[in-house]
Amino acid sequence: MADNMAVAYGNRGNVLLDKGDATAALVDYGRAIAIREALREQLGAQFSPDSADKLAAAYFNRGNVFSDQGDATAALEDYERAIAIWEALREQLGGEFSPDMADNMASAYVNRGNALLKQGDATAALEDYGRAIAIWEGLRAQLGAQLPPAMADNLARVYTNRGTVLSGQGGATAALEAYERAIAIWEALREQLGAQFSPEMGNNLASAYMSRGLTLFGQGDATAALEDYGRAIAIREALREQLGGEFPPAMADNLASAYVNRGNALRDKGDATAALADYGRVIAIREALREQLGGEFSPDTADNLASAYMKRGYVLSDKGDAAAAVADYGRAIAIREALREQLGAQFSPDPADTLASAYVNRGNVFSDQGDAAAALADYAQAIAIWEALREQLGAQFSSDTADNLARAYVNRGNVFSDQGDAAAALEDYARAIAMWEALREQLGAQFPSAMANNLASAYTNRGLTLRGQGCATAALEAYERAIAIWEALREQLGAQFSPDMAHYLATVYSSRGDVLSGQGDAAPSLEDYGRAIAVWNEAENRMRDNFPPDWRRRRDALMQKLNAIAQ
Repeated sequence: MADNMAVAYGNRGNVLLDKGDATAALVDYGRAIAIREALREQLGAQFSPDSADKLAAAYFNRGNVFSDQGDATAALEDYERAIAIWEALREQLGGEFSPDMADNMASAYVNRGNALLKQGDATAALEDYGRAIAIWEGLRAQLGAQLPPAMADNLARVYTNRGTVLSGQGGATAALEAYERAIAIWEALREQLGAQFSPEMGNNLASAYMSRGLTLFGQGDATAALEDYGRAIAIREALREQLGGEFPPAMADNLASAYVNRGNALRDKGDATAALADYGRVIAIREALREQLGGEFSPDTADNLASAYMKRGYVLSDKGDAAAAVADYGRAIAIREALREQLGAQFSPDPADTLASAYVNRGNVFSDQGDAAAALADYAQAIAIWEALREQLGAQFSSDTADNLARAYVNRGNVFSDQGDAAAALEDYARAIAMWEALREQLGAQFPSAMANNLASAYTNRGLTLRGQGCATAALEAYERAIAIWEALREQLGAQFSPDMAHYLATVYSSRGDVLSGQGDAAPSLEDYGRAIAVWNEAENRMRDNFPPDWRRRRDALMQKLNAIAQ
């Protein structure tokens, strides 16, 4: 009688959960658990394995609801109770421990691993994924061709989970191995099941190809990554055609993500036309979702749509289509500003950071077009957002975001300088320099070469502005700091010292030489001109026919100047 009542509560809990009433489902699962726990205490060793299995399942189900509600602590407690019961049954029953019980226990390990991962304990999550894999691989060895497709699907999914965690930890080789195992299982299921291969399995297979592609791309193998992205896209496009109007929004969003990743790889390979086509597909899919879902269009998907507009804007800007780039940046800004207004204090640092980046990117295009007022307005918006984040996050304000803020100050300073507002330009250069110098002190040997290059450029810009104001001594000091940084980079990077860095170094040597010459310091100025020419010559030897004509003209003009002085 009591067992039947527990079954009834459990079943009603399942129905309530299917209807979306998680709170009522939790109450019923709790009643089922209480009844069976009382029976376990009453019956002791006579408590049947079947009842114990049902008790574990009740804990497992309740844990899933807690997890869906974001209560990781309660979920972990229930998963641990379920696992403890099933592990005791495995020891008690030995060879009679059924495949279904083993499958349920493996699922409990997976879900506990997921909950641990949400709490930031990746190591413990990997251990649980490993336990689940061992159970399902044992079942695969035991059952052979009789292994149910659902269990094979579960095994493939946990391999994918393990790959994702390993990839996040920098274990690319182990991650690739996990993804390959998942792909092999799902491809075998696809061949075995034919038309019965479910859309969910197909989407999961596409996700595994996507994840493997991302890892390969991170290792620099863009060709292999593109192949995997193409496979993921082909699977999801086939699902879109198969399901028609029943194609779930989540799968549509996944398809858009696959196009984003392929677009990124194509852009990285320099195929701007193909990248634009893929970003256009992303935008079309997510705009259709926005129209379809209306108020149910999630903030995360809206942010992803804004990112796609940003990415297309980058490529359009690189191709010289300023008007189209400005339009796309404007769309990205509009979406994220709407999110900022909608979410208020819940607008997280990540979309705030990308909103600021959109303002900077649009500001850069305005600056290149000579629209100083619009550029200054956008830079001011970006700076305000990042400064607010700096105050909000304190020590959690990342070095990358600090670098972005410093570059925004430099860009605004450059516009002020072009407008003849030297005082405002110098203030912005000083802010940027202070931020990069703080990062240099904080990061020490880990200070990235790109940031060091930015810092040297800021010193150079300050030097040029000071020179324009007739402050020769201060200009020389700024040039010397820039030269010291670039020379240190040249020694540190060796062959990786980029032609652009070499050009900047040559330029600042030439500029310092001009100041010294103006002060009547002939010998040091000649030395600096010679250094500039030598750096440009070295760059030309490396670049050969790709040596930019503008650099050649500047180098040749300096050589003529040097020859004239020598005569």
